[in-house]
Amino acid sequence: MPTVPQELIERPITIQPGIGTVRDEAGAKVPEAQRFYDQGLAYLHNYVWVDAARSFHQALRTDPSLALAQVGLSVAYVELNRPTQAREAIVKAQALSASGAAHIKRHVDVRALQMAAEDSPRDASKLAAYRQALDAAVAAFPGDAEFLVLRGIAESPDPADRSEEHTSELQSHLNLVCRLLLEKK
Repeated sequence: MPTVPQELIERPITIQPGIGTVRDEAGAKVPEAQRFYDQGLAYLHNYVWVDAARSFHQALRTDPSLALAQVGLSVAYVELNRPTQAREAIVKAQALSASGAAHIKRHVDVRALQMAAEDSPRDASKLAAYRQALDAAVAAFPGDAEFLVLRGIAESPDPADRSEEHTSELQSHLNLVCRLLLEKK
């Protein structure tokens, strides 16, 4: 993969229509930061890594304490082949979430365990710890679509899987996510 210039990854972005609607409460102090965070998630789900990173950076410019924007950056940076920056982002997220809401801390902890499993793909104990953390997150926050999707994807033997292969377990979780979303309407 060619290297994407950091300047492009951090370039300001505006709210873009037509990329899909995603909502996960990030604890933003400013509504605009929440909108950019949600846009970043939508771009992640669409595999548009650069614009996801730009959206998360924009959210952080608006609210520097937004731990979940750092979590999103950690995903985008992994996909952009920037593992050092991904690790730096998760460390920042951990610091920002240390005294934060349980929902946010849970997202940060789950992502850190996912990264550990990705870094050691042959270590079954790390994948098991990631799955166990996701099970606890789903139990604690059963309406959180992000946790449900991640849990389904975690059925893959590859911790770096991004759901290109749809296992029956993933399909089960995606069906639950769809039902939850329909109930919210």
